[in-house]
Amino acid sequence: MLFVLDAYNILGKLRSRGWGDLRRGFLRYLLRHPISFSNKNRIVVFFDGARNPDIAFEFPMFEVVFSEEKTADVKIKEFLERYRPSAGFVVSDDREVRFYAHKAGIKSLSVGEFLSWQEEDEEEEISDKELSSEDIEEINAELEEIWLRRKSS
Repeated sequence: MLFVLDAYNILGKLRSRGWGDLRRGFLRYLLRHPISFSNKNRIVVFFDGARNPDIAFEFPMFEVVFSEEKTADVKIKEFLERYRPSAGFVVSDDREVRFYAHKAGIKSLSVGEFLSWQEEDEEEEISDKELSSEDIEEINAELEEIWLRRKSS
């Protein structure tokens, strides 16, 4: 699945994170986001501004595009025109970018929707760690069996 991210648009909602280098901080954040959990996902991150080749080497799992003298919005539009993706998501709160994604035939997500995936995943992670009393008893029995086998050997 293709994910096209308008990075500074998303960063605007994450500023309270206190990252020194916003670009690197954002890419580290993406490593923990559910879209990064599948090797089948293609993640293209668009940053406004000058190229930083170090970031591409540091985070090879993402395609990082710098807008240089253009805006990230223009670069996203050019990317969608060039590759004409058949499925995927564009993440941006910019109405024009979202409209262009729709016109190109792929879905758009607001930044809030995108960030809620992380929150939902974290909530599931917490609830998955809570064990029932039956699970605890089963684990203890299994560990006791392993421990007793080792002692008798």
